[in-house]
Amino acid sequence: MVTQAVPAGSTVEVHRDGELTRVDVTARVHAPALTALPPAVLRTRALAATEPGAAAP
Repeated sequence: MVTQAVPAGSTVEVHRDGELTRVDVTARVHAPALTALPPAVLRTRALAATEPGAAAP
């Protein structure tokens, strides 16, 4: 689901162990062309307890 919601060229990494599941998303956002600003790199992380018996991603 996350990979369908992020801009093209973004990275999505899922890390899971017996205790925690972590999802890291990195996206590059371009400013409007007339501003001449460089792209901004946005990063976010979500953490949740791994449910017992959850399958590997």
